[in-house]
Formats: sequence, C-alpha cells, structure tokens
Amino acid sequence: MLEKIKNTIRESNMLEKSDKILVALSGGADSVCLCMVLKELGYNIGAAHINHKIRDEADDDMNFAAEFCEKNQIVFHILEKDVKAVAKEEKISEELAGRNVRYAFFNETAEKYGYNKIAVAHNKNDNAETMLLNLLRGSGSKGLCAIPKTRGNIVRPLIDVKREEIEGYLKEKGQKFVTDKTNFDCDYTRNKIRNKVIPVLLEVNNNFIDNAFRTSEIIKEENEFLDECALKLVKFNEETSYIDKDAFFNAHKAVKARAVYFAYEYASGTGKDLEKRHIDYICENVKKETLGNVLELGFNTLCFAEYERICFAQKKETESFEYELKTGESIEIKEAGMRVTSQYVSSENIAYGENTEYFDLETDKVILRSFKDGDTIIPMGMKSTKKLKEIFINAKIPQKERCKKIIVEKEKVLCVIGVKRSDCFKINKDTKKVLMIKGEKLC
Repeated sequence: MLEKIKNTIRESNMLEKSDKILVALSGGADSVCLCMVLKELGYNIGAAHINHKIRDEADDDMNFAAEFCEKNQIVFHILEKDVKAVAKEEKISEELAGRNVRYAFFNETAEKYGYNKIAVAHNKNDNAETMLLNLLRGSGSKGLCAIPKTRGNIVRPLIDVKREEIEGYLKEKGQKFVTDKTNFDCDYTRNKIRNKVIPVLLEVNNNFIDNAFRTSEIIKEENEFLDECALKLVKFNEETSYIDKDAFFNAHKAVKARAVYFAYEYASGTGKDLEKRHIDYICENVKKETLGNVLELGFNTLCFAEYERICFAQKKETESFEYELKTGESIEIKEAGMRVTSQYVSSENIAYGENTEYFDLETDKVILRSFKDGDTIIPMGMKSTKKLKEIFINAKIPQKERCKKIIVEKEKVLCVIGVKRSDCFKINKDTKKVLMIKGEKLC
C-alpha cells in the first residue's frame, strides 16, 4: 500500500518533502491511516479536527484524535462548532454546513500556521460512492469523473487505495480508530449506497471498486478534452461572459452545453441551479438572426442574445431617473454619465453634433428621463410613431446600455440624445427661437 501511495504522490506531483501538510483528522480509519502514512514517509504534518457537536460520541472522537496526535508527536488543531446551529442560521443542510465549517477551519489554520497543503483521506471506495450518488442525481458526465487527486492546495494521497487496504494497514500496525455510528444509518443516501448497493455490486463483480475507478478516470480525461473545446467558445470580462454565436452554432451539442455551463458559472459565481432544460433551451432556441427573449437562470443570472453574442450577466435593478432641466441651465445626470445643457442660440450658431439637437421650441423647461417600455417617437422624416425599443435594436444598442440613454421630453419625446430625434419642432425659415439640447460626457 505504501508503494501505491508513493506512486500517487509522485505521478500527481502532489507533495514535496519541503511541504508543511495539514491533515484533516476525524479519528476514523481513513484519516488515521493518512496521518500514519505521511508520517512514515517523512512528511512534516499537523492535524486538524472539528467537533461538530452533532453526535453523543463527538467528544470521545475529539479526545481520541488528541491522544493519537500526542502519542505520534503530531501538532493538533481543534475547533468545536455547533453545526446544527450553523445550518439553521444559514438555512442550509447540516451536511453542507459541516462541509463549509470544515474547509473554512482547514484554510484558516493553514494560513495561520504556515501549512501550504491540506490533505484529506478520500479513497477508491469514496470515489465509487460519489459516482453512484451523482448517477442517481442525473449529474451527467461531470458527476461521474474521478474525485480529483489535487484541487488547489487540497491533496488526496489515499485516492488510489481501497478501504480494505487501509483497514489492513491499521490492523498490521495495531492502530485503533473510531467508527462513526451514523455511517450505518441508511436514512442517508450515501450510507445506503455504501452499506446496501455497493455490497450487491461486489457480489456481481468483486472488482467493482477498481473498475469504477478506472471508468471515472477515463471519463475525467474525456471531460478535460470537452472542457478545453468549450472554453475556446467562451469569453470573459469584468462582469459578464459571452459566447460568439457563429462558433456556438457550429459546435457539437456536447461542447455547446459545456460552454453554456462555463459562461453561466462565471456570471453567477456558481455552477449550481443550471438545469438541463435551461441548456437545451439556449442551445435550441437562441437563433442567430434574432435577439430572442431574456432567460432568467439561477442565482439572479440572465442569459440573452445580443446581436453576434449570447450573453450571461447578473440581473441588476434598473436605475431609472427623471430630472427637470430649465432653459439656460445645465444638469449632471450621473446615471447616464452625461451633462446636459438647454439654451437658446441664434440660427447662425447651429452646429449639429453627435449629442446636440436643435428645436423650434419656446419653453422654460424640458424633462430628462430614462427609457420606459412602450416609449415611442416620430423619427425625423416620418409621420407615424415608432417604438424606441425597435430603434435601439436597429442601432444595435445593448440592453444594459438602453437604461442609460437620455430621453428629452416636452409632452412628447423630442429626442434620445445621441440616438434619434423627433420630426416634431423642426427648424425652418420662420423659426424665431432655436432651443439647443446638448449632451457632454462626464469625465
């Protein structure tokens, strides 16, 4: 077994002799074995134990772990935390609360005491259990991948070892360990898989654990290839992610689905709550020629087609605005990043610009406001109204920019600064007063 573990460490570039390793020590067979093996192989280790305050035996397990570390001259770090209270306060399951508490404690301890690696005791049996659990959940090929041997500063030196080998090693060493009685409670799905499903599978094929591991390794390699293909389709910026439509529609469906997942994961901050029906809808219904509808995904994330791209972004409350601008004055509209001036000018001083419009209009004030659904305008040279939404689409103004455009209104829409002006109040040879509305970008 030691040779197998040494090969795992070497082939995965998992550890260096100079590493300082914090071992997650529950007191169970796997974690006790991990401490002993790393110690035997000459690594500098410490141990971290969390008393979750859930089971009656929790204090006994904590005392066992402390005595084990004292006997083996291992630095011992302990945290006592009421996980039930944490779960209730955060409105999450006890399992998730326990995991969050554990890894937060491991990382804080590692940072405080200078550990650069955190070792956890997952083994081949854990890998098989996880595969079956994810298969039941319909997790797809990602859920069938092998538990990673390393992830950041997390390492799993026992991942190529079966539980029977671990227990055999401890028996040979005469080393005791604690047994969590809840492991035999088949009310928990993982325990039911461990205690009922896997024994039946081993009766059918006694190599099931090894075969499951090999299969998960193959799926992992194939997934890495799909990930590589999918990531070529996705672009990321500070707040959003997007996929080029042409590349997307020419890709294989499996690559499309993976690209959608990565784009969503980046925009949402998590891969959770993205369902297959969402991926299928995006793959099948977002057409290259049309904008399509906005699709609301999990974690306040939106997916929408924007001309040549499929975009993923966090939903933000639109910051609407409305100001009164008196003739002869200027006003800053921070929501739009612009200063707007309204004043009378002589007809000789008319100089049209990108953000400057002139009207045959005598008034003491105009209204400056943000876009509203249903807004219309009579475009220059036309007699009938047109929806501003259609004008924005034709001008290829992204949805997230439309709320920043300034509507100038005097009973009806006079113009959208920098986009479109109305046919109303056109200047002609009989115009007596020329009203200028000018927008200047704020620095």
